[in-house]
Amino acid sequence: MESTTKIRNFVSAIKYEPSKKILKKGGSVDDAISIYLESALARKVTLKVERFCDWLENLEPEQQSEISRALKARLETATSKLKIGK
Repeated sequence: MESTTKIRNFVSAIKYEPSKKILKKGGSVDDAISIYLESALARKVTLKVERFCDWLENLEPEQQSEISRALKARLETATSKLKIGK
């Protein structure tokens, strides 16, 4: 299973343009895969956060009121950190 994941990462990395540039300049395969994985992780996290936001937005008012104060405070803190340039 682990070797299949490594092969997928390698194939994806050589298709990813920034990784491809590293390889063309004589960089290591490990560096190319590392650059790809950083990008892939960011995309994966973005998708998860978008799905969570969609879920929150679609809650009924009664369900929204049941969200704990602690969670609301954490969400407020997290979103305030995202307000760049304000």
